[in-house]
Amino acid sequence: MLDNFDRLNSFMKLHLLAVHTFAKVEMTGNVLKISMFDPDFLKHLIEGQQIRIKHEKTEGGYVLTASSEDLQKFAEKYATEKEAFLDDPVVLNLKK
Repeated sequence: MLDNFDRLNSFMKLHLLAVHTFAKVEMTGNVLKISMFDPDFLKHLIEGQQIRIKHEKTEGGYVLTASSEDLQKFAEKYATEKEAFLDDPVVLNLKK
């Protein structure tokens, strides 16, 4: 099915695992903005021992394996940190 797996971008590779992803969703008027969580930010937190959250190291980075409660606390803690999200959000202009 995937003849050229190596050509898939990192976003696609990440979603070949059966996992949830973190994103911040903002709605202003008719504009929907989706900012994906930055995996390098997570890597920095884990490798710098700045957080203690259950995780597994994978070939492509880290996968959080904590409980739903711990993941929700993690998401709430970093929801307002600009550095926690990628700089290129998906922006959708919704019809009225």
